[in-house]
Amino acid sequence: MHCMIRFAFCAFSLLLLSISVTWAVPPVLNYAGQVAVNGQAFNGEGLLKFALVNPDGNFTHWSQDGTSVGGSEPDGHVTVPVRGGLYSILLGNTSIPGMGAMDPSLFQQISNLHLRVWFSDGANGFERISPDRPFASVPYAMSADIGPGTITKDTLSSALRSELFPPATNEP
Repeated sequence: MHCMIRFAFCAFSLLLLSISVTWAVPPVLNYAGQVAVNGQAFNGEGLLKFALVNPDGNFTHWSQDGTSVGGSEPDGHVTVPVRGGLYSILLGNTSIPGMGAMDPSLFQQISNLHLRVWFSDGANGFERISPDRPFASVPYAMSADIGPGTITKDTLSSALRSELFPPATNEP
């Protein structure tokens, strides 16, 4: 009986693990940047615009407000706190005013996206930060195909299988 309960618990845990892995990747990307005004690290509320473009920069796949076309500067902006010239933002986080959702399938469909950024200190106009930044492997993890049935008992290491599914004993 004890072994059967443990097996049911382990099977249920694996089911939850496979479901949580499938749903675990939020459609947001953490991006950190650095800005300066007149050669000095900026401090204050920075105004930023973002677009995902092709390597040539002449096609927009996404922008924070959906208005960028052909790699152009988006109309709207987001406000981000900048300290010592450094800022961090979750691209695609719709709880940020002015930020639109990001479709994670972009990284399934397009293998070479670049991030284009514009900055304003609020006193001067927007200036494009060059060069556009290519993405490393992290956002492409959103395109990993971990569907139902992908993780099975047979795909687990033997050490993990023996811990999750120990041999049955007749001990009480």
